[in-house]
Amino acid sequence: MIEDKEITAMSRITDILSSLEEEARKRILLWLLSREGLTTPPATIVGSSTRVKVLSGSVIDPNESKSLSDFFYSVDPQNDMERALTVAAFLQSTGGGEDLSSQEINDELKHLGYPIANITKALTRAMEVTPRLMHQTRKEGTSQQARKKYRVTHEGMKYLQGRISRQQSE
Repeated sequence: MIEDKEITAMSRITDILSSLEEEARKRILLWLLSREGLTTPPATIVGSSTRVKVLSGSVIDPNESKSLSDFFYSVDPQNDMERALTVAAFLQSTGGGEDLSSQEINDELKHLGYPIANITKALTRAMEVTPRLMHQTRKEGTSQQARKKYRVTHEGMKYLQGRISRQQSE
């Protein structure tokens, strides 16, 4: 009997996902959809009503952009702060709303060809403007070089939506 490759793949995926917590499964599925350029209604994977509101509402819908690069160029960020904010917003929206490290953000910027020499400075700038576009959610460790986690604020999402709207009207 010839084994169906799709059924084998689904069986393996089910075995792997069944050992993980719900949030981890959501992150993996969202990443896979994004990686393969597929779209799905956010509510089918993400159960949080606030997250569904952010994704499908008027703020940012990463499903309109099939990839980070599409989203990045639709925003057309002009400086390091805007570049970091753009990548963070996309990762936060497509990755299950998890807090992000500066390394995660800068790694994606490197893939896009826009590495930031001092990513912490760019993120700090986004936290210092009024209204705050990002905020630090926690610090892992006690030293100054400890790993920090960040989140894009609602105002940060609105800021990027405004940039997208301006780009589309030009």
